[in-house]
Amino acid sequence: MTQSFSVEGLTCAHCATKIERKVREAPDVLRAELNFVARTLTVETRGEELPANLQGIIQSVEPEARILKRSELPETPLLERLEDERRAMRIDLARLVAGSVLFLVSILTSFSSRYALGLSLIAYGVIGYPVLLASWKKAMKRNLFNENFLMTLATICAFLIGQPAEAVGVMIFYEIGELLNAYALNRSRYRIFGLLTHEPETVTAIKEGNATVVHPREVLPGESFIVKPGERVLLDGEIEKGEALIDTSSLTGEPVPRTFGKGDEVLSGFINTNATLRIRATKRYEDSTLSRTLSLIEEAALKKSRTERSISRFASVYTPAVVFGALALATLPPILFGLPFESWLYRALVLLVISCPCALVLSVPLASFVAIGKLSKQGILVKGSDFFRTLKKAKSVVFDKTGTLTAGLLKIDRVTAFLPHTQEQVIHYAAIAEYHSSHPIARALRDGLPEGFSPDEITQYQEYAGSGLSLNYRGTEILVGSARFLESRDIRIKGQADAPEALTTVLVAVDGVHAGTVYFSDSERPDSAELIAFLRDRGLKTFLLTGDRAPAAKEVAQRLGLDGYFSELSPKLKIEEYEKIRDQTGQSLFIGDGVNDAPVLRRADVGVAFGGKNSDITLESADIVIPGEEIKKVKTLFESADRHAKILWQNILLILGIKGLFLLLGGFGLSSLWEAVFADVGVTLLCVLNTFRLS
Repeated sequence: MTQSFSVEGLTCAHCATKIERKVREAPDVLRAELNFVARTLTVETRGEELPANLQGIIQSVEPEARILKRSELPETPLLERLEDERRAMRIDLARLVAGSVLFLVSILTSFSSRYALGLSLIAYGVIGYPVLLASWKKAMKRNLFNENFLMTLATICAFLIGQPAEAVGVMIFYEIGELLNAYALNRSRYRIFGLLTHEPETVTAIKEGNATVVHPREVLPGESFIVKPGERVLLDGEIEKGEALIDTSSLTGEPVPRTFGKGDEVLSGFINTNATLRIRATKRYEDSTLSRTLSLIEEAALKKSRTERSISRFASVYTPAVVFGALALATLPPILFGLPFESWLYRALVLLVISCPCALVLSVPLASFVAIGKLSKQGILVKGSDFFRTLKKAKSVVFDKTGTLTAGLLKIDRVTAFLPHTQEQVIHYAAIAEYHSSHPIARALRDGLPEGFSPDEITQYQEYAGSGLSLNYRGTEILVGSARFLESRDIRIKGQADAPEALTTVLVAVDGVHAGTVYFSDSERPDSAELIAFLRDRGLKTFLLTGDRAPAAKEVAQRLGLDGYFSELSPKLKIEEYEKIRDQTGQSLFIGDGVNDAPVLRRADVGVAFGGKNSDITLESADIVIPGEEIKKVKTLFESADRHAKILWQNILLILGIKGLFLLLGGFGLSSLWEAVFADVGVTLLCVLNTFRLS
């Protein structure tokens, strides 16, 4: 069983890794992940029972931390709680200013050294009391390898060896750095959770003929609601009345509003800009596109990448190693060689100040968090930061054809009918058969339904993914699909020799006889060529997998300059061909838009669901979702993965480089405590600011 909790009062990134490790070691825990940036703990257990004293486990590491179930969270919206944190930071800033003034007075005073020392101690208490209090509480829990205890130990020892100015100065810079880091992290959370915490508004529902203001959860599928100009659409639905310009950017990233009218589908999250609409709900609020998308974004932000897990393992040994190294540095030279104890103790204090790996532990999840949030605002949903790594390593990209590389706006080009059936009858039969389908062919046949059509009279409906479908309508058996599908039902195919090669075909059989064929033309997306050129410049191979006929697939592949194509594929054959391509080229993406693509999306190294008409199963199967109609957003995806990797490694190398340098300088006595505190908190701040470049 998997449960998620909010972790309140957690301020240390390294402590988060310790808590995660301790919870993971508890009996019956299969998995535990604590995301410091999102403040969320996810625990998977063998049974339904959580580890005994879970709260105690957490507070043994961080005494001020507490876990809350989502239902136990304060009613105050998250963004307001983040604002409260900022107000608390302003109070901390005032405390730091007051302490710093006392410190300056102690340095500049003409009083005796006794008064100067007294002022320094008061300044030290005012500035450092949160650190001193936290270190005491953690020491009582036998938790000594933490930044508060080590900072307290280092500064008290500095007082004892006659360096009060450095003791207070280090605490000042440490607290200033922590405050700046907290503000930067709060700002990041505010940016990301500003998207994730869309508070449910009220909706004007039509209940028993009356307009009633209710919570969107009270509107059931089939009921109608009103959306006025400037309001957000809160439930997925179909427009019953009205026409308006609608801003779709929150889900698709497309900046230009589009006109929607009667019969058009609208998704929750869209914003009505200029006219009142009456909409019939098609899904519950919990199942709406916006709710599901926000849930997926949150889940993505909480997933730990392989890099993050590696950094956590490194951090677990880094601090003890540095602390024991500092102990050896302080004691062995004086004992073995009779060297001055105070001098070597000072060098050891420098090592203690830079022994906390918080900068390293924070930099990786924060970079992923910001990158995922940035893409989500552009209408691209990435379900985990590990996919950035796979995008960087990819050697090939495999595409579906209709609706992906082509626009999917099929038009009836021509119809062939075989007596006694007419062309009009063939279109009617095809339209009836495709009525329940979401395929582009169904949309092209929308106007072909016969007069008096009733969907309730469709019986024995069965869909064969990637091949065709069968049904009975008013006693007539109808089969629609590919030539191979009809042949598998022992139906003789007529007129195939005269079929136009580059057109998409749908064969229609009535009561076991081939009644006719409908031919559809499609157009290439205007940005497909640009994307293929971009992928080619990156050295990636490109392939096409489609259920369409070979001539149509060949034309698209040759026009775009793809490296290969495979046609007339069922979903099972698509998987087989994809796996062959992956075996030949290495890690590979698959990009598709239909239900038929769900199996291969699930099997791919990275499955990308593209287009505005993705079904629920397609969205669940994909690793990355790109709504809208701009295939060039795949280019944005690769560019974001490049920037993410660049910033991530800049941060890691900067942290390891600066910390390693000051470990050496401190060990040789060439670094002061002032410089050491910069190495500790300054590099954290630099990395946080560098990470913000992703946004």
